[in-house]
Amino acid sequence: MKVDKPTVRALRRVLNGDGSLSPYMTGPALLDFFRPFGLGGDYPWSGGTPSRWAITEERLEKLNGSDGLAACIEAVVDRRRFLGTEHDVEGAVAFLNQFLVHDGYRIVPQGRRFVVRPHREVEVALRLPEDAAPDQVADFIRQQIEKCDAKLVGGDFDGAITNARSLVEAVLRNLEDQTAGAPQDYDGNLPRLFKRVQKAMRLDPADYDELPAVQQLLRGLVTIVDALAGISNELADRHAGRHRPQPHHARLAVNAANTFCSFMLDSYRRQKDRNQR
Repeated sequence: MKVDKPTVRALRRVLNGDGSLSPYMTGPALLDFFRPFGLGGDYPWSGGTPSRWAITEERLEKLNGSDGLAACIEAVVDRRRFLGTEHDVEGAVAFLNQFLVHDGYRIVPQGRRFVVRPHREVEVALRLPEDAAPDQVADFIRQQIEKCDAKLVGGDFDGAITNARSLVEAVLRNLEDQTAGAPQDYDGNLPRLFKRVQKAMRLDPADYDELPAVQQLLRGLVTIVDALAGISNELADRHAGRHRPQPHHARLAVNAANTFCSFMLDSYRRQKDRNQR
């Protein structure tokens, strides 16, 4: 993770407690803060003592461009740093996000913590419903969602297309496990996998003769899956393609995958709830 100089200075301000955003940190306390990142040291009590801002900015610059910077930012906005003080962690997060968004990142809540995530570049967000998949499968699906966003932000457009396909595969294989009595082995044929899931979930367009618009949308799902299978072969990093994807191609693939997966997961949840009544 790499950020620009204005973001480094904003981080320095929040960590040091310079102003009304966050608790004040002494020089020795700052060195203790950086110790888990291998950047502690002894505080020079006399003779040329560096300023607090110099201590912090020097160490932030050493972390800049590494995975450690994200962990450092998350430690800066750790709620426990703000307990018992007059300062509001949400205010500090909002302040930092004004800078981080220009670097392609945001601080977002996750349970009781704040975590750094790529700033979303897709227009269609996918949220995995609770109990939609076993924990291990759910974790893999979330990883694909995050990787799609991260690669769009980072300019890895063929990689984003690869993860969009992997996302659809993971969701469909999970739904087949949940709905089919005896799931078949997956041979990598994505359209064939979708047809099996479509049948198991009773989403055949032919069953919606009285709703021609819905019927047309359901037929469109086949087109999405076929297109994702094709574009991942032609433009993704799974194969040595002849063409490089453009940003709008990658965003289209990721948005289409998110739309498709949202509908399939919502349909599964609705059918499951109806069957439990």
